[in-house]
Amino acid sequence: MYGCDCCQFSYICIVCKSLLKINGYVFQGDSTILLNLGGALYSEDGTPIPKFNPSIKNSKQPTTNKKKEKITMGMSVTFTKEDLLKSTNLQAAWYRFRVKEITKKPGTSDPTSFTYHIMSVICAGTSNGVPVTIYISEKQPDKLSSFLKAFIERIEPGVSYEVDMAKDKEFEGYALYDDKMRWNTIESFRRVA
Repeated sequence: MYGCDCCQFSYICIVCKSLLKINGYVFQGDSTILLNLGGALYSEDGTPIPKFNPSIKNSKQPTTNKKKEKITMGMSVTFTKEDLLKSTNLQAAWYRFRVKEITKKPGTSDPTSFTYHIMSVICAGTSNGVPVTIYISEKQPDKLSSFLKAFIERIEPGVSYEVDMAKDKEFEGYALYDDKMRWNTIESFRRVA
């Protein structure tokens, strides 16, 4: 119930300036402002508002002078090595990758289709450890078949292939930093020589 007994719809009764009952809590007077902090009710000075007790008359409702302790959240952040390497802008070249994880998610612009998210990481050379995620839509069978050819010698029409069979396997990819998308991308795939 919102408002007081005579004015059911306002937080501050504009008629009688009396007791306000809000979700089982009590307000007294017209100078108190409601602040909802994490599901509990407090007055503007941070004092918790006691629960309404219907057995106590309005003038004898419990009050509290105890201030709510402020919680200070830390400002620290921790990065993994992979987080930091993710911002590396790759020079256009062939790199050796290992597939870490493959997930299938709904498409961003067309949720009725799906996109493979292939998380890979460079596993050799001076850029070792740099992660690159490959996004291949089901609407791109040419790109998906190019990716699978890096693991399967010959792709046959009408044969089903499990994309996740590439997990933990290595391939070579022609990777570069895409200025438009602002991330590293892999343009071409080939088998490890």
